[in-house]
Amino acid sequence: MRRGYSLIELMVALAVGGILLASALPSYQQVVAMGYRHEARQQLYLQMQELLSQQQDQITLVTPSILVPSGRYRLKLVQQPPHMLLRAEAIGPQQIDTECLSLWLDSQGQRGSSPSASCWEQ
Repeated sequence: MRRGYSLIELMVALAVGGILLASALPSYQQVVAMGYRHEARQQLYLQMQELLSQQQDQITLVTPSILVPSGRYRLKLVQQPPHMLLRAEAIGPQQIDTECLSLWLDSQGQRGSSPSASCWEQ
């Protein structure tokens, strides 16, 4: 009576596991990137609300640029009053999300992204 697994059986199991992991990893990375993109959109809305609630002559960000809590996007106030524009640029590991490297929101409620224009729908 034989007990345990042979070396060939273990190698086949590892190969199958490796193939499954290799096929699932890119999808997982995209889902994670989409989560951080959602965080950046929320921060754009929050910062714009804060800017619009300030007095017209006091509108500035606390610093020239700030990081979202995850540190994957940098927010910048690009244009001064009366038509403000906030931009979120992907930095570091978030640059794997090549479809949405930049998101922006203006004081009129217009929003956009580049290189793809569909980053606000996802």
